[in-house]
Amino acid sequence: MSDIVEDVKIFKEPVLLSMLSVVFPTIRIWPDSVSAFVIHALHETLGIFGLGGEAEYYKGVLTCVRMRPSDRAKRVRAE
Repeated sequence: MSDIVEDVKIFKEPVLLSMLSVVFPTIRIWPDSVSAFVIHALHETLGIFGLGGEAEYYKGVLTCVRMRPSDRAKRVRAE
């Protein structure tokens, strides 16, 4: 269930833009830079209203990656 919530957090802005493109077909011909700007603006707007949030799925991996070099250093010193 938490994976579904994380996926929603990740893809809410692009999905909203895709839904808008059904109503306004000219959105499909926007350059990538305009689409990126709109997605960023949607993300910031949702954050202002307290609806935004960072995905939590990567934090465990990031912690593990950050700890690896120190773990290796401790093992080398112990040997």
